[in-house]
Amino acid sequence: MRAYGQTIVYTVHDTVGHLGIFVSGGVARKEHQEFASNIDLIDVLPPGLYEAVLTPASADQAHPERVSGDWIARFEPRTLQDIRNIVKPDPENERRFAAVRRLSEVNLGLYRSLLQPFVKATINEQGADWLRKMNGAELPLEMFSERNPLMKQVARLAEQVRQQRQPVSPDNPLLQWQAMVSQQIVAALDSYRDMRDSSLEKIFMSLYGSPVLQAMLGLAAKDEPPRKRPGISPEHAAFVQQRIGELEARLAEGGPRDAAIRALIYIGMGGSGVDERRFNELRAIRDENQGMPLQEFKRIVREQYFSLLLDREGALAAIPKMLPPDAATRKRLLDVIRRTVEAAGPATGARAQRLAQVEDLFAVGKAAEEIARIEEVPRLATSPILPARKARS
Repeated sequence: MRAYGQTIVYTVHDTVGHLGIFVSGGVARKEHQEFASNIDLIDVLPPGLYEAVLTPASADQAHPERVSGDWIARFEPRTLQDIRNIVKPDPENERRFAAVRRLSEVNLGLYRSLLQPFVKATINEQGADWLRKMNGAELPLEMFSERNPLMKQVARLAEQVRQQRQPVSPDNPLLQWQAMVSQQIVAALDSYRDMRDSSLEKIFMSLYGSPVLQAMLGLAAKDEPPRKRPGISPEHAAFVQQRIGELEARLAEGGPRDAAIRALIYIGMGGSGVDERRFNELRAIRDENQGMPLQEFKRIVREQYFSLLLDREGALAAIPKMLPPDAATRKRLLDVIRRTVEAAGPATGARAQRLAQVEDLFAVGKAAEEIARIEEVPRLATSPILPARKARS
């Protein structure tokens, strides 16, 4: 994933399976909201695998004004072994899903050969449009939307009810009966859901786990895994080696902005993950100054991240060479780093140690002037390190 520059984020729900977040918007509403509100943060995460950990936001936590919703999103780095511990790969399940895929391909081939020509000959574009409108999932929405002229009267009646609504006393028997009926409906729906899921699981296991069906689809007679694992082409391996050489050659290149981003990434790698409050603090710092485009910020983050992965000691030793001799500028950059690190609370543990190490590298004061006299290198003008919020449709 890192070699291909991929960033993958997943989350685990407390009560539903890994498919629930995609098929049930009601169950996973908070996950959808947090992913959408933190899309810019996800976009600039260094390549790798992350778990989105959501915790309730409260007023007594550090910098609650930097939280965009009712939950605090933190993106913690994970490994493929963490995924295996959740999914628990099973060769039999691999064979069952391979049977599903093979049967789907067979059905698609039969449809395109036998039925698709007939469908194309009998259905025109207008008929297809009417079929889409009559779809069972879309038709109720069309019927009860404001585009239906009959619903305008319902809207007026609803407004009258809102104006005349009056609360009833808690001991009202109709109110108690309403609560009892509601609980019974919820219990009945939960029982139906559990029975339906259990029945579908048994049908799936018995059908696609059948050795006869697997043999008919050409799966049972093979000894190799039913699904091929992706490999790395020689061309890509050569490209990765070339990129490693380029990054190592440019280890000490860059200006104060690159040095500050490298320092922030180094401190962040010593903690449990990336907190949205730190990113929003960077966004606030950007609003106070002139920022850079999101894609440029993303490029610098990835380059500095890979530099630390390839040669941590060399990348850290190069930070003083990337900074200007001006002690005031160094102090201003260090203040930005401290504000960002402490946006989710005081730095502790490994992060506190790394912050102290970065403070020594920035050498604010007389040490900065001494370094400037010893090392004559080109300097880039300081600038903020956070891009503007990117407009999204």
